[in-house]
This record gives sequence, structure tokens and C-alpha cells, in this order.
Amino acid sequence: ARIAFGQRRKMLRRSLAGGSADAAAALGLGGERYGMDRSALARIAPGIGSDVPFCLVGGSAIVSGRGEVVESLDPLGGFALGVVVPPLELSTAAVFAAFDGLGPGDPPSIGGSALPPPLRDLGPLRNDLYRAAVSVAPGVADWRSELESRWGRPVAMSGSGSSLFAYFTDWDEAASACDDVPVGARLAIGCTLMDRGWAIER
Repeated sequence: ARIAFGQRRKMLRRSLAGGSADAAAALGLGGERYGMDRSALARIAPGIGSDVPFCLVGGSAIVSGRGEVVESLDPLGGFALGVVVPPLELSTAAVFAAFDGLGPGDPPSIGGSALPPPLRDLGPLRNDLYRAAVSVAPGVADWRSELESRWGRPVAMSGSGSSLFAYFTDWDEAASACDDVPVGARLAIGCTLMDRGWAIER
């Protein structure tokens, strides 16, 4: 058996859950090997990492608690993402430590017609860690501002940084936008949503 991740590039410490996706796949494969059901794996996953429970399930979901409560949604579609990884190092621990001192402040948000239609009922989306991330690596704000200028749309930060993303109509539009990013980006790629986390192909 081999583990199928889908087409992706592993990016650790970029808030793209690269390490958590690998951990979820390894956990799922172990569960398959030893006859463990999904509920047993779901109990183990939070002890490995906060993003691992979601990576076990994948698809579209609302995640709450520390990451252990995953409410699956009907698959979302009809839009794509442009994702850019700036040449910045951000430690998750450092960002959360900064957040403890600063709080969320008034982070930038994306709402209304700037959101894809399937997301508009969720209201304005924001990342409460943005202010803390910028305090640790001010370049995050510079990259976000530059991408907004080039792309003509709001840009948000993923997780605790440093990855940045924006919504586009489809993959072609996202991929085209990712051809126009500042020099030095570690990754710039158009992405579509997947309907699952990990899978085993036999």
C-alpha cells in the first residue's frame, strides 16, 4: 500500500499543515494496519498536534476547541486560492507568545463580495494571530500589502504565518496571479479544494 497525499509540496513552519498532514497520513496508515476505526484515530490525533484531527478528515469543515472538534461540511467549490510563502521564518510558539501579550487587536478582514459565494454566509473572515505575527516578523505586513496591490483584492494570512492567500474565481485565475509575486517568494501556487484528507491507494 502507499499513501496518497494528492498533489502538494510539503512546507513546514509555513502554517500550511505540512507536518500535520504527514502525521495524519501515518496515523491513518497505522490504524489501517492494526484495525483501528476512525473514532479511535480521532481520539489519538489531538495528542499528536492540533491540526492533525482536521487532516485526518480533510475536505471542508468547521474546526473548534484546540482543533479536536471537526464538523464536516458539504464540499465547497466554485473558487480557488492563490497561496504565497514569503521568505520569512515564523515560529508558531513565538507568534502565540506575542498574541498573549498583544491580543488580536483589529486584524484585517475579508467579507462581502470579496468572499467567494459559498463563504459569504460565514460573515467577515479574519485571522486573530495577524497582529502577533507582524510583531514577530514585520515583513508579513509588507508582503501582504504588496500582494494586495498586485492582485487587486484582499489578502489574508494562514494560521500563525507566514503563508498568505487570496480567493480567486478558478484555478486558472489563481495560477495567473501567482505568476506576479515579489522576487524571493519560496512558493507561489494556485490551489483548489480537496474533498478528503488522506487516502490509501492499493
